[in-house]
Order: sequence, then C-alpha cells, then structure tokens
Amino acid sequence: MFLDKEKHALIQLDNKKLSAIFSIPEYDRIILWLESAIQALGFAASFLGNFDNALPIKVGKVITYFESKITDIMYCIPSITKEEGKDIKGDVVVVNQEGDAVVEVKGVELRIIGKYPRKKLDIKEVSNGPSF
Repeated sequence: MFLDKEKHALIQLDNKKLSAIFSIPEYDRIILWLESAIQALGFAASFLGNFDNALPIKVGKVITYFESKITDIMYCIPSITKEEGKDIKGDVVVVNQEGDAVVEVKGVELRIIGKYPRKKLDIKEVSNGPSF
C-alpha cells in the first residue's frame, strides 16, 4: 500500500502476477480487479482503525470502462464514505498507469469481524510515483 501526495491510499496491482481463475482472460481480470478493490478498501480502513479482518457484505455497482487501456501495473484507489459501528462503506476505482478508470466499484460494504492489536501495514510515501 502506498500513500499519494494527498495521503490517499493507493494499492498497486501487477496484472502479470494475477492468476487466472476460469481461463477467460477478460472475465478473470474483472473478477480479480473486483477482489483487489474490495481488499483495498479493507486495507485502507484497517490502516485507520484497529482491526484485522473485514468481510464484504454488499457491492452496489460495478462499472467497467473497456475503452481504457489495460496496463501491466494498475492501482486501486479506495475511498471510505462512512464508518458506522462494525460496518465500513466506500467506493474503489481501479485505474491504469495513466490514471484512467478501468473499473469502478461503488457501494462496497464491509463488516468488521475481528479487532486485534497489531502492527500497522508498511506504508510507503511516494514522491515520484503515480499521481492521479
């Protein structure tokens, strides 16, 4: 996980390392990006809170932009919109190296299932990295 200039969380994906599920390249990519987006929201929320585990309970909408270029490196940019009790709500956009949206995942809801004292994630601030 990285933080951009404005301290927003940014998760880097390497498309070459994503493993196929059904051997249907376009479908596999969407499934893997959706999973990565949900995990990115959970990572961003756990960075702010003191918990380890949150499970997805709802995804409102998935929007794909197939006209956008698919690059080897992609980024998940999570945005937490609401925290209420054990529920976290937010949106995630998956962008290519040029910053163009490839997938948007809106209305993601996560439920916290475990709070444990632990070490925080290793966060790297990037000064010369991607800026969107």
